[in-house]
Amino acid sequence: EIEYINAGHNPPLFYNKEENTSIMLSEGCMGIGMFDEIPKMNLGVLKVSKGSKLICYTDGIAELENPQNEQFGTQPMVDCMVKDKGINLVIDEIIDTLDQYRGDNDYFDDISIMGIEFH
Repeated sequence: EIEYINAGHNPPLFYNKEENTSIMLSEGCMGIGMFDEIPKMNLGVLKVSKGSKLICYTDGIAELENPQNEQFGTQPMVDCMVKDKGINLVIDEIIDTLDQYRGDNDYFDDISIMGIEFH
C-alpha cells in the first residue's frame, strides 16, 4: 500500500497489474508554494500489487504538440505501461513515442520522467 499527496503537479500515472487498471493519482492539495498556508490536504491511498508501475512526469511531456497542434496527453504513457515490459523498457518506449509524435516540432518545455516498478 502507498500513501500519496499530489501537490498541484501533473498527476502521476499508476497501473495496477493484478487488477489491470490504471488511474491518475490526483488526490492532494493546491500547488505547493502558491499560498503561505495550505487549508486542506487529501491523502490518497492505494493498494500495490507485484508488477504494478508508477510514472511521474512533467507537463512538458503531456503538453508536447504534434504538427497538427494536438497535445500528447497521458494515454500514450498508459498504453506503454500496461504492456508486459520492465519499467526501463516502458520509459524507453514513451520517449520513442514522444519523438515520433512531435514530428519536426521542437521540445518547447523541459521533459522529465521517472518510473517505478513494484516487486
